[in-house]
Amino acid sequence: MQNKNHDDAVEFQPFDSLRGFREYLHEKERQPVYKKELMEDECERLNRLFQQLQRGMFVKIVYYTHQQYQTLQGMITKIDAEYHKVLFIDDQRIEFYDIRDISF
Repeated sequence: MQNKNHDDAVEFQPFDSLRGFREYLHEKERQPVYKKELMEDECERLNRLFQQLQRGMFVKIVYYTHQQYQTLQGMITKIDAEYHKVLFIDDQRIEFYDIRDISF
């Protein structure tokens, strides 16, 4: 008889019919963080660091995306400093304008 109760419990376990919906709601609940404007000395420091970047370097980047600051570590796979002002870290595109900090 105890086996039947176990089978009933398994039969009525909750079913997540909207897979990913809970994660979507959690993302929506996060409070947006507004992008901070850099001071002139911070801009100059970042510009000097941008000039040192090379393909193949391992870096840690703090950047602004989706109303949050994120940290990403990885290898620079591509740099377009002249036209588009972007770099790719492990094939993730990051615009120079969104970068808050860089460390090697």
